[in-house]
Amino acid sequence: MKRWLLLIAVLLLTACASNEYDGAPLTIAVIGDMPNIDNEHITFVPSSLQQWTVDADAAIITKSAFDEASDDRYIDTYKNSDVPIIFFDSPKRHFPFVNEGLTYSEEHREALIDGSHTTVYSFDKDTATEYASYFFVEDDEQAMYAKLFEYVAK
Repeated sequence: MKRWLLLIAVLLLTACASNEYDGAPLTIAVIGDMPNIDNEHITFVPSSLQQWTVDADAAIITKSAFDEASDDRYIDTYKNSDVPIIFFDSPKRHFPFVNEGLTYSEEHREALIDGSHTTVYSFDKDTATEYASYFFVEDDEQAMYAKLFEYVAK
């Protein structure tokens, strides 16, 4: 009986722990709408595409800024960024933001038919290699946020 109670307690603690980020403190520049997250380890700083926040650990771009963020004049901003860029809830992944001649509203290809929710994009200037990681909302959005911020903290 004690073993069953211990097993249940461990499972409950594991499930609860995975729903909230509790790693190193992060500062996230926000372009668009502020995320609805209350976490003592995350500081969200309002930013804009014109005034890129360089002291942040990552930048998050939300739907309300997608049309402007997909303008070709920002491609170099993304490719020269020293921090990962999070395209939050973009069914078109990072493609309209980093490819010339594409805009978010005109790009009709829905790239994420696999259920992905958010893309983290980074570009290695030394090797001219782009990296994109995809995150899924499984049971709840908070768990996805926790995985996302753990990835950024690496």
